This record gives sequence, structure tokens and C-alpha cells, in this order.
Amino acid sequence: MKNLSVWIKAIALFLICLTFSSTDKKVYSLLEQAAAGVIGSILGGITAGIAVIFGILAIINKGETSTNFTSYLESLESDLKLLILCLAATIFLPYLRNYDIPLISYPEHDLIPSKAKLFTAAEIFAVVVSLNLIIEVISCMILVVKQSLKSKSL
Repeated sequence: MKNLSVWIKAIALFLICLTFSSTDKKVYSLLEQAAAGVIGSILGGITAGIAVIFGILAIINKGETSTNFTSYLESLESDLKLLILCLAATIFLPYLRNYDIPLISYPEHDLIPSKAKLFTAAEIFAVVVSLNLIIEVISCMILVVKQSLKSKSL
């Protein structure tokens, strides 16, 4: 049931992004220019932070075989993989917006958003998901440090 609620939240978030998306080239080109660089640099910073935390944990827990951190580390790993997927989306969506696949034409209907609006919504969605993942990764990193300090003080 938890997966269903995640999918419902993701669909609702995408619909919100669709309402805020624009077909104006100036607007979506600004988003395309900034998003990949920002997400990539944040991903690099988070990776460096994780390396420092792992170094600290290796020194603190030297010689111990503790499983206190496995759930945190699994969560951290899945969040980082999703963040990399969002980075890939922000890199490739601008290319796919301008690339027309032969033999496939985008449908035109009153209920279907335009191609530009749909791609802008997908880019905004990738950025919003990335921001949520960054918050999750940072909170997970803080929890790992708190847990390591708590286990040492006992």
C-alpha cells in the first residue's frame, strides 16, 4: 500500500508541475540551462559529504561489526540513485524536446498538453523530485552522524 501512495503523490506532483509549466521558450530555456548544473554540483557536494561521514564512521566504529547503520545506508544509496536519475532526466529532456522520433508524431488534442508544455512539466518535476531527494539525503546523513554519536555515548 505504501507504493500506491508514493505513486499517487508522484502523479499529483506531476499534475501540479504541469499546471506551472510554460510553452514560452525563454522560460524553459532558462530552466534547461540551470537545472543540470545545479543538480550535478549538489550531487558532487553530497557525495563528498558522504565520503567524509563514512571516514568518520570508519574511525569511530573501528573493529566493530555493527548493523546500526545499514538501514540508513540503504536509504542513502537508493536516494542517491534516484538523484542520479533526476540528473540524467534534466540532461536528456532538453535534447528529447527538440528531437522528433521518426514515424511517431505527438498527438494533438484539446485534453493533451502541447509537447513543449509536457517537456517543461517533466523538467520541473525532475527538479522538484531532486530537491526532495537532496533534503532526504541530508537528513539521512545527519541521522547517521547522530546515531554514531549516540552509540558511542552509551
